[in-house]
Amino acid sequence: MNNFVSLLPLEYRKNLQKGVRLRRIRWVMLFLTILTVVAAACATMMRFSAHQAVLALREENQQMQQQVLMLAPYETTAKESGALKLLIASVQALDPGWSSSIHNVAGALPAGVWLESLSTNAADDGGRILSFECGCTTYDDIGRTLAALASVADVFDVRCDSSSQSNAGVRFHLAIALTEPKQ
Repeated sequence: MNNFVSLLPLEYRKNLQKGVRLRRIRWVMLFLTILTVVAAACATMMRFSAHQAVLALREENQQMQQQVLMLAPYETTAKESGALKLLIASVQALDPGWSSSIHNVAGALPAGVWLESLSTNAADDGGRILSFECGCTTYDDIGRTLAALASVADVFDVRCDSSSQSNAGVRFHLAIALTEPKQ
C-alpha cells in the first residue's frame, strides 16, 4: 500500500494550491484578453470596409449626379421639342394649305440645329413668311441651315436676320419666304 505523507506545512500546501488556481485564472484572463483584442481587430476591419463601401457609394453618387446635370439640357430639349410639335400642329391647323410647306421647311433643318419657336405671317405677294428662332452649336451650322433651306422647293427666299452666342450655343433668327403652295 502506498501511503503518502506530506511533510510540508499545511500553509505551504494551501499556497501551492492557490498558485495553481492563480495560474489557471491568469491563463483564462490571457485567453479572454486575446479574444477581446481579436474581436476589436475584427470590428475595426469591418468598420474600415464599411467606411470604404460608403466612400465608394458617395463617389458613385457624385458621378451619377454629374451625369444627371449633363443630361438636363437633353431633358429640356425633349420638352421643348414636344411643345414645338404642338406649335407646328397649331400653325398648320390655322392655315392647312401651307401645312406641307411648313412641314418641308421644318424637316429640312440639318442635324445639330434645333427649332426653338416659329411664327407665320401672310406676305404681300400672297405667300407666307415663316419666322424661325433656332439654336445650334457653331456659326457654321447657320450656313448649313441656310443652304439646306434654300434647296426646299417651296422656299422663295431665306435669310438670317440675327445671331448671338451664349453658353448654350448659337441662337439665330431666320426669315423664310414661301411661295404659295400649288393646289
